[in-house]
Amino acid sequence: MKPSPPIPLVVRRNTLYLAAATAVFSMAFIAYLSLAPPLMVSLTGSLAFAGMPQSLNTFVRMVLSYPVGRLMDRYGRRPPLAGVLLLAGGAGVVVFYAVATRSLLLFLPALGLLSMGYSVSQQIRIAATDMFPPERKGEGVGYLTSGAVVGALAGPLVMAVAYALARMARLEPEVGSWLLIPLFMGAGAVLVLSARPDPQEIGKNLSAFYPGLATQTNTPGLDSYPFSAMSVQRMLRYYPILVAIAVSALAWGLMSMMMGLVPVVLGHHGHDAPEIAWALALHSAGMFAPTIPIGWVADRYGRRITLVLGALLSGIGSLITGVSASYWVITLGIVLVGVGWAGTFVGMTALIGDSTHPMIRGRALGMADSAGATLSLLFPLLGGVVSQSFGFAVLGLLGLLASLPIVVLAVTLRESSPGLYRHLPEA
Repeated sequence: MKPSPPIPLVVRRNTLYLAAATAVFSMAFIAYLSLAPPLMVSLTGSLAFAGMPQSLNTFVRMVLSYPVGRLMDRYGRRPPLAGVLLLAGGAGVVVFYAVATRSLLLFLPALGLLSMGYSVSQQIRIAATDMFPPERKGEGVGYLTSGAVVGALAGPLVMAVAYALARMARLEPEVGSWLLIPLFMGAGAVLVLSARPDPQEIGKNLSAFYPGLATQTNTPGLDSYPFSAMSVQRMLRYYPILVAIAVSALAWGLMSMMMGLVPVVLGHHGHDAPEIAWALALHSAGMFAPTIPIGWVADRYGRRITLVLGALLSGIGSLITGVSASYWVITLGIVLVGVGWAGTFVGMTALIGDSTHPMIRGRALGMADSAGATLSLLFPLLGGVVSQSFGFAVLGLLGLLASLPIVVLAVTLRESSPGLYRHLPEA
């Protein structure tokens, strides 16, 4: 295979803007997770509602992913993303008012609108599949997603500063800190709009931005993608896309189950909140820190090996998390779950990018994200029942078993070279 042309300046600049936006979204999500569950308990007077903000956020992602993808296909990537982010930022101001007045009836719908911001932030990675050629799509997804690592590390520091500023303004920190989220959403919208030309325009004519790309046999054009027109039924019968959607569902469900229950596992073994927080922070780092090298592996050795290794790491990590009683071994397990998820995340995103033209790619990735959100809702509930009935060791075994279908699906993927498949779409 001929060496890929260098990444042009405009793509590097756009990637930097969008990676910065991803970092901002990560900080906003940390603020959301830090503030919303305790406030929910305070407003309702019941610990039973502590998980509602995360469930609401996942439900919104399940419902919104495909419609936003449709808008991104029709109007380009930037306007729909920025519009939803600004709407979410306005909802954040309403959330601040609801918290200040302790209005549960206002807080819940505003929180749902605010969740739209995090939902669409997941779809920003479509831009990476647009702007990078087939042999570098995994690398592009890795660059863009790595911004979340910066946000995850900066989030706690930003929250500490917000608490201090709120006290200086004579506001309750748990109230004043909500104003961070509208600022983050506004900053994210500005960064998204700064990515010019629109990534979709780059994706529709890659050879104009990559001199020499047109001479390569795998240069994508309108007719070279398996799908250049949207047909849900036909796409679901095309094996690479079916694999991407199934992997998205299983990987998100498994990761959400283990991430949601590892605090319970650690608490059961006598570990306190700061120790649990560090374990979750390391898990989050595992989810995003290795995305660049994983993208390189996906481009050099294929999407299939990335999916297989990611699934195996997630399954083994789940088993370790469930069977061990040692803090550091459990933490290692949940970090492996995060690294494995990163492998499947990069691999399935590249699969969608390989198989769909930029004019329909938003909807295709929206289908995969909706499937992932669906099992993200169901698997944690199943994991809780299994833990209660059979113990944490069986929970770990369940995680391992959930990873095996991903291995089977990936192994049966006929990938002739990275990004190219010996599967024909049905007429």
